Amino acid sequence: MRNPGTHLIAVSYKQVVPRQIEGSLDDPQIRQLLMLAAQNSTSAGIRDDSVGLLAAECRAGHGCQGEGIRDALMVALRYDKNAGVRQKALAGLAALRHGGLARTQCRAGSFVERQRSKDSLGRDQHA
Repeated sequence: MRNPGTHLIAVSYKQVVPRQIEGSLDDPQIRQLLMLAAQNSTSAGIRDDSVGLLAAECRAGHGCQGEGIRDALMVALRYDKNAGVRQKALAGLAALRHGGLARTQCRAGSFVERQRSKDSLGRDQHA
């Protein structure tokens, strides 16, 4: 925008600034960022890394139930297009052995197998 009567121009813009934080997976902010990346990133690599870290926490027995980690893994298992991401989510969920979750794991395992079949059929058709 040009300022009247001067040669000055005003330019407005939004700036995206990369940030980095460090902390353990016990840090709620770190967990929140990993869960957001697991569900919202357009990069399969970022989703894979995020789901892998969350799944490792479940396998290590570090509070997978808390703060939505289980839910984030379930969403990744059901909806992620990348088979590797789905497999890591399943591995994290398999670490949970509470109550009615065994049925969920069994259905989730069947879901992943069906998705793998679909993925391999799609690759065969495009080859």
